[in-house]
Amino acid sequence: MSWTSLAQTVGASLGGSYLFSWLMAVIAGNTTQQLVNRTGRSNGQLWFMKPGILVHEALHAVVGLVFGLHITAFSLRPTADSAAHVSFRYASHSWRARLGLFFSASAPVWGISATLLLLGKRAWWPQQAWAAISPHNLAPDWPWVAGWALLTVMLTFGLALSHQDLVNMWRGTPFLVVLLGLAYAVLAWLAPAALAGWWRVNQLAGGFALVMLALSVVVNRLVTWLVA
Repeated sequence: MSWTSLAQTVGASLGGSYLFSWLMAVIAGNTTQQLVNRTGRSNGQLWFMKPGILVHEALHAVVGLVFGLHITAFSLRPTADSAAHVSFRYASHSWRARLGLFFSASAPVWGISATLLLLGKRAWWPQQAWAAISPHNLAPDWPWVAGWALLTVMLTFGLALSHQDLVNMWRGTPFLVVLLGLAYAVLAWLAPAALAGWWRVNQLAGGFALVMLALSVVVNRLVTWLVA
């Protein structure tokens, strides 16, 4: 077993997921807090944040259902504790349910990110293959660009993970570590060349994460300028 290979595959997948989720939570949370402070209203009371909140909670719910979690409460009504919430009941001994906790809790980050990246590709490079994307061959479809920009701003508010979301990710982490470790062991034994492919996937995911972090920072700076 190569420790370098293990770090590039299992370590990068798990560590990258946590780092990306945490950074998005910090940036999006700061963006939201600035607007809440400026308006004197909670994020659940601000109309332009409602689409992001709806998508955030819907992704929690849908991914949770896929993994067999049972929804016990789903509300978009703001309370003293949160703008909205979804609660689950699950068997704590179930591998599927505990993995579901991790993926359901992080679903708003990767779900919204994937949506904005796919729509962004259609808006800025409508005729280009993914491998051919470059700043030199931009071909913006302006109506799509306008819709993508508006959607990016509105859905950015749904990227912030709550403390409970991060706790649920942590509860599912031991099971994910075992699953990734088993996947690594099987590939290292039966198809060692596939580990290089795993590392390339991690690199691609890291590139997408940097794009989303950059977009979130742009929205954050725009909000900072508007509320100053």
